Amino acid sequence: MEFARNVRDYAHNGKSQIQLIEPNSNNCGIFFQHLGVDSNFKVTRQSDDIDDAEFEKQRTVEVKLFHVYDSDGKTKVVEITKRPLTSSLLDTNDCFIVDMGNSGIYAWVGKKCSENERRNVWNLANDFLKQRNYPSWISVTKVKEEVEPPLFKAAFVWEDKNATPILNVAVGKGLENLKAFDKEKKHSVEAWRIDDMGQLSPISNDKMGILYADECFLFRHQDAGGNDYVHLWQGAKCNVNRKQQAKQAMDKISSEHRNGKAAQVYVKQGKEPERFLKLFENEIVILMDSKQVINNNNNDDEHKHLFRIRNGCAVQVKREASSLNSNDVFVLAAKEIVYLWQGKGASQIEKDVAQRFFNRFYSTK
Repeated sequence: MEFARNVRDYAHNGKSQIQLIEPNSNNCGIFFQHLGVDSNFKVTRQSDDIDDAEFEKQRTVEVKLFHVYDSDGKTKVVEITKRPLTSSLLDTNDCFIVDMGNSGIYAWVGKKCSENERRNVWNLANDFLKQRNYPSWISVTKVKEEVEPPLFKAAFVWEDKNATPILNVAVGKGLENLKAFDKEKKHSVEAWRIDDMGQLSPISNDKMGILYADECFLFRHQDAGGNDYVHLWQGAKCNVNRKQQAKQAMDKISSEHRNGKAAQVYVKQGKEPERFLKLFENEIVILMDSKQVINNNNNDDEHKHLFRIRNGCAVQVKREASSLNSNDVFVLAAKEIVYLWQGKGASQIEKDVAQRFFNRFYSTK
């Protein structure tokens, strides 16, 4: 969606419309006509297809970062093996090469790099094509610091230094009322989920922060300065119809507060900003779907779950060894016992979140 917005804003001067299309959408026919096929064209799944989660996992493994810098009059190239790749690894004094496999090779140029580095990084990036026997259609792109394209940023855990603390604030929806977030004062939060009829269903305090990947949730809160915010959280598996219903509900809630000027904040699963996490004191749980239940009575397979602790959230993942990652903490709720698995690269914050998650849902005290 971010890529689509950038195409609209920069390639079409913001004059185009973005339409979300799913298999049963009414605009499917028009979409296929633009591709030169019949409007009733049926898409079949290939035998070698993989789901989105597996693709992201493979893509992360494929991306490689190389540091290009001058030393003793020579240009050196050193691979950076640290994971995850973050934008902070890109030093403004040097250059870098990002090898994204089939997605292309990028030569990143820091603002303060030397002229020799600037010249050599381009030649080295092109040499990568030959050294790795990549097909001729793989592109090599030069990227300047602070004007990185979305596809380049997608290879990193990216922190935009110039970004507002709130992500995706709707223009004209109370932006002028945004104030610094008061981290020391707990805020009251009203919460709703969008039910099967498209209606707002209130969420009780004991269920606060429990989200489902196939649903949308709305949260309203007021900061210490009296400014109102309405957050719309969209699960990764939520369909277009539910998202549209949630947007309508969001507009309704916003219109009822601050004379319709309550700030609207869109939050996508996996992209939760710190401001959103603080509303729940970093106690957010994301289950695979609305059929899942967290229960500390783990006597059957139905309630055996594996959770990955990352970015202040406990996210349910497939209960298998391949889901483990040495950079994170995992909680396995098995029969009569709960395990906390800590990867070597896990941060103290993740360990603390895992402990709070355990205390809330599985502690017998």
